Amino acid sequence: MTTHPKIQENLRKEILDSLNKSKKQITYQSISEVEYLKKVLKETLRRYSILSIITRASVKDYNVASNITLSKGTRVITVTSLHWDPKFYLNSKQFNPEIIPPERIAARSNSA
Repeated sequence: MTTHPKIQENLRKEILDSLNKSKKQITYQSISEVEYLKKVLKETLRRYSILSIITRASVKDYNVASNITLSKGTRVITVTSLHWDPKFYLNSKQFNPEIIPPERIAARSNSA
């Protein structure tokens, strides 16, 4: 957060506003209403995944493209490649909690 002072300040302001509304009580309700915090946490996990690879094995031969075939049993899926794919995340190399608007989240694949 220290390398992104504007994001840090926005988050701090939202947390303080939430605390003021809840009379300085941290409750499940007050935390669940801090939308920017959710975005910052999701962006942190997108950029710095806990797991960089989740392996799955293909259950049959599968043609990915005209020149690429995954043979049955091939292990696939790297989380990082999904999380940094510009098809899903514009400017994917930047830390930006606003990187993807809600309408694009709804339209994308669940695996992204």
